[in-house]
Amino acid sequence: MKKKLSELKSDQRGEIAALNGGEQFQLRLKSRGVRKGETVTVLTRQPGGPLVIQAGRTQLTVGRGMAEKILVEVEE
Repeated sequence: MKKKLSELKSDQRGEIAALNGGEQFQLRLKSRGVRKGETVTVLTRQPGGPLVIQAGRTQLTVGRGMAEKILVEVEE
């Protein structure tokens, strides 16, 4: 089932299915290891704020707006 990254709960993981943003958005994420096919885990979520995620060996903070544009395939 595909969900927006922003819909995942803490400690939930999935495989990135799509990055639905412009070229700069995609380059910014890809340079940090967030790319299609990569497994991503939500480490923490701030209510109404950013998410801390792990993609491969990289941990980064993703704002809610960016997280809305990242589609993730998760198993229910």
